[in-house]
Order: sequence, then C-alpha cells, then structure tokens
Amino acid sequence: MSIEIIRNFFTHNLGLKIASVFVALCIWFWVNVTSLRTITCTVERPVGYFNKMPGIEVRTPIQSVKITVRGRRIELMANLDKIRAFVDLSKAGPRLGPVTLPVENFVPGKLEFQGMSPQMVKVDIGHVKAKPKPTLAAAKRVDSASVKAAIPLTGTTAQP
Repeated sequence: MSIEIIRNFFTHNLGLKIASVFVALCIWFWVNVTSLRTITCTVERPVGYFNKMPGIEVRTPIQSVKITVRGRRIELMANLDKIRAFVDLSKAGPRLGPVTLPVENFVPGKLEFQGMSPQMVKVDIGHVKAKPKPTLAAAKRVDSASVKAAIPLTGTTAQP
C-alpha cells in the first residue's frame, strides 16, 4: 500500500511537475544572470574634509563630486551608499588662502573605481573668526523702529 502512494506521488500530474521545475530553473537562471552582470554606475557624493587644524576653516567648500564605479549589480546595490569622497586638508600645509587639493575616494567591496569629476578642488582656507560677544552697550543700541515692527500694538484710543 505504501509503495502505491509513493508511486502516485511521483507519477500523478507528471506534466505539471516537470513544467514547474522548468519554470523554477528559468527564474533561478534569470536572477543569477542579472545579479552577476557587471555594470557601470555614476553617483554624486558630498565631499568631506578631514585633518582640519584647530582654528582653521574651509571658507569655500566644494559641495559634491561625481564618482564612477564598476562592478556586479549585487555588489553595487549593497555598497552604493558606502562610497565616499574626501579632501585631506593636511596636504595644504601651513598655507592659508586658496589651495588646490586632490579629492580622494573610498570605494568599498569588490567595486572598481573608474573615475571622478572633479579630481582636484580649489578651497579657500582661513582662520576661524571669533564671533564678538554681545555687550551691554550693543544691547542698548536697539532701533526703536525695529521694536515697534516686532511688537504690533492693537487696541483703541482712551477717551478722557
């Protein structure tokens, strides 16, 4: 009796079973081919600055660069947000003012770096200006017109 059940399990609806295995193999093949395919991608990343000396600021920083990487699609999807661009300010030395520095990058995993635009950036490096502390004399120099504009007066005129 148990041999008959096992035989029916494998031979009943044999066409549907073969078709479902074929469809499963096609889906498996398609997923593997599309995820292993090598593609090239360009991403825009903000530029980070490091090795800033105390009392020094970057006056005119560049906002972002475009980095082109190549790799398997699955690697790109996993590591796209980990790609970084940065400028090492220690390479400027003790100079202040406009300095041209190279932009460096970090490309994680098995991704290949293909290119970056721009590769060099011009930054203006200067001393941090201390903000003046408010004094009592500065607080007394308040314009009366600005106070009236800031505090609207409403109401009616009093009658004697």
